[in-house]
Amino acid sequence: MKPRTVRVLCRGISPILMDQMTEETLDSLATSVRQNKPKDRPFADVAEEKIYRDPMTERIGIPSEMLFACLVAAGRKVKNGKSQISTATSSTVPDFLEIPDFFFPFLGIPENVEPRSEDERQHWKVDKRRGRLPINGTAVCLIRPRFNNWEFKVTVIYDADKIDGSTLKALFVNAGSGQGLGSFRPNCRGTFGKFVVVSWEETAGAVKEDETEETDVLAAA
Repeated sequence: MKPRTVRVLCRGISPILMDQMTEETLDSLATSVRQNKPKDRPFADVAEEKIYRDPMTERIGIPSEMLFACLVAAGRKVKNGKSQISTATSSTVPDFLEIPDFFFPFLGIPENVEPRSEDERQHWKVDKRRGRLPINGTAVCLIRPRFNNWEFKVTVIYDADKIDGSTLKALFVNAGSGQGLGSFRPNCRGTFGKFVVVSWEETAGAVKEDETEETDVLAAA
């Protein structure tokens, strides 16, 4: 294995919608016990429940599995050599790529903002739009948090023996433009959650865990 580390700064170019499933909803799915929630709750409270948060710090951002799934989907549009990185049923992304961190906080929200406070709520809006139930097509109102300005940093480690840096960057570029993150994104026939690669800093070797946050300013792409 020939490990190389890349620090990537990604910036949203369209708003991102979040739809995190709450613990209560997961419990109801596991136990088949239906939730009974008041129907007259403030829209902001309904939307706030759907925000992705770091389990340790409660900072707002996206989980690594969301980005990883985005890169896997992008692999259907990018070739590594003569082969597609991903197909409808398989992907080689796990074979050459590792993402050490589990969560990527949004950089525009200060670390010292109190979670679920009025100050924090200034960074997102309530988004209401029509949706339909997949079972019978009944119209419903979808209430979700919308972040108009968002960006995050991610550190990835890849095997240069299995993919080159330019192909990996092309994977990120397609992930941002053609796949997107969150709800109603491009690969779900929507326009939300698109992002661009603002900077790309590559170094030889695998970065240590306590070094992932050392570089605050990334080299220009």
